[in-house]
Amino acid sequence: MRRFVLPGAALAAAAAVAATAASIAPGQGAAGARRGAATPPTIRVQGRRLVDGAGRAVQLRGVNRAAFESRCTYDAGGFADGPVDQASVAAMKRWRINAVRVTLNEDCWLGVNGLPVGGDAAGYRDAVRAYVSLLRRNGLYVMPVVEVFGPDTQRSTQIDYLPDRSHILDFWRSFAAAFKSDRGLIFDPVTEVAIADWNDPHPDPPGQWACWLHGCTVDSVYEGAPRFASAGVQAIVDAIRQTGAKQPIVLGGIDYNADLTQLLTHLPTDPAHQLVASFHVYDFVQGKDVDATFGDQLEPIAKRLPVVLGELGERRCDSGSAAYTKRVLGLIDAQQRKSNSVGVFEWAWNAGGDWRCPTGQYGEGGPLLIRGYDGTPTVMGRVYRTWLAAKR
Repeated sequence: MRRFVLPGAALAAAAAVAATAASIAPGQGAAGARRGAATPPTIRVQGRRLVDGAGRAVQLRGVNRAAFESRCTYDAGGFADGPVDQASVAAMKRWRINAVRVTLNEDCWLGVNGLPVGGDAAGYRDAVRAYVSLLRRNGLYVMPVVEVFGPDTQRSTQIDYLPDRSHILDFWRSFAAAFKSDRGLIFDPVTEVAIADWNDPHPDPPGQWACWLHGCTVDSVYEGAPRFASAGVQAIVDAIRQTGAKQPIVLGGIDYNADLTQLLTHLPTDPAHQLVASFHVYDFVQGKDVDATFGDQLEPIAKRLPVVLGELGERRCDSGSAAYTKRVLGLIDAQQRKSNSVGVFEWAWNAGGDWRCPTGQYGEGGPLLIRGYDGTPTVMGRVYRTWLAAKR
């Protein structure tokens, strides 16, 4: 489900605690490398599972780090929301995660539409590269995702309904080329596609899943913006593969990744055979229907492709018992016992500023795993940390 991007003015309070990757001293990076894995692990799709370089099955167990999507739109002095240094990564690792999903801004990477503020696109790219490198030196898999995007001359400050053909293909050509040698990354082309029953018949040509696969003309979420040409996932897969990159590529569905009912009949062609299905699960979307979601949608897909819950969370993330999170983690365990590969990334490893628990009605401002970047958990975070600790 869509989590609205925090407006730049409201995020200003977060700047005081933010530290950019560009500020990491060389000594910190070297120390991080000594403390981290000697050789960062690799990952690939083999059949319907993710495996490491030795062919061992990998269950992705990670966190979402909303790091590079918003600050570059309002603060010329920095790029990252929150710390991106060795201490903050060490706090994550104490939870025994093995992966981090890192959010990005399409315009800030490309240096278009006046972003990043201050015009330092090279600095933004360097900050992203430094953070990815730091995570990898610490032995973590990394899933970069385009979280914020917009068409044509629209400055990217929100999640539009569909990826825009005007920029998304250029982004992935550039990003994939920059990281094609690192086989420990999993590319997530776009966070969520919002095309659904309620915005039919806006797509031209009509057909939600055909539009998802091949692109179409569609309305924009940005107020006053004209209809725009979207990019289908086939074009995005092609753009990535044309660079020579062979990393796994994540495919979400429609309706904010809450509907994967026709994914298997609309798979893009991938010459590398490295496709992974992604579902986003929140209590304000699926609610009591999460059991049916697993039984009717995810389990059939998991018999053919690896599956990840790219986002998982609940509104009252720091009160109650986090029963919804417990339930979903139990469903993941049940799939693992059936030899179905299902990973999970909880939303989100962020704190301070306007990040909050409980969230707004539709997840605005959260949900959150932590109360501070030292890793102090929320109620939801404590449930997830306990689950992680039980894994080998």
